[in-house]
Amino acid sequence: MAGVSERRYQKQSGYPNTGRTGKVIHMALIMTFLGELSGKLNGSVFARNRGGTYVRKWAKPTNPNTPAQQLIRTVMSNLVIAWQTILTQLQRDNWATYAANVPFVNRLGAEIFLTGQNHYIRSNSPRVNVGLVRVDDAPTPFNLGTLNPVSVAASAAIGDIDIIFDDSQAWVNEDGAGMIVQRSFQMPVTRNFYKGPFTNLAVIEGQVILPPSSPESRPAAETLVAGNKLFLRVRLSQADGRLSSPQIVSGIIAG
Repeated sequence: MAGVSERRYQKQSGYPNTGRTGKVIHMALIMTFLGELSGKLNGSVFARNRGGTYVRKWAKPTNPNTPAQQLIRTVMSNLVIAWQTILTQLQRDNWATYAANVPFVNRLGAEIFLTGQNHYIRSNSPRVNVGLVRVDDAPTPFNLGTLNPVSVAASAAIGDIDIIFDDSQAWVNEDGAGMIVQRSFQMPVTRNFYKGPFTNLAVIEGQVILPPSSPESRPAAETLVAGNKLFLRVRLSQADGRLSSPQIVSGIIAG
């Protein structure tokens, strides 16, 4: 099978350095032989959908420094500082061991291995962003954890968004765990794919004394329009720091 090579370009960036000299970001992932691309390269954006790989001209975002983006940058910067100055060497070594044993699937579907610092930031940035406690000790189960399928229902008449999940999973009885739910804007019903941006909708926290039950309802911040579509991005952050791969699900708003 064809291998995967990553072309890295030096660029000043706010993304935290991961142990390499200078500020390094991934501009494009290239799958050799198959010729598949994902990312930004020389003013073009390569992406994939159901029809395969496509390319479009890159356009600078109209507001690249929104309050939400500022918060994310602050969270990530603080996590880099915590990694460097708060964690012990043993804790960093344990994150490195976790990283070496937990493969991660990149945007082209290939398995890669992140660094310990990568996993520490990946696991904690969503937690801190929604008010969950930072986890400094690396997980001992060598996996990302699993969140069973989630679905969404919404009603224009009521104005609520219902998050439907499997409340028989162990995390619902786990203090410190949380299902992090983000939502899209309302979309035309013909929209079949959506990758973002998402805004925070809810964090459904596990509790030993009073565990959550499905469905959990949250009020929409705007008037819901029947027939429109909503997308949710959902991840499970377990108390030990494991962060599941995201689920992106959609539902049509009822009348």
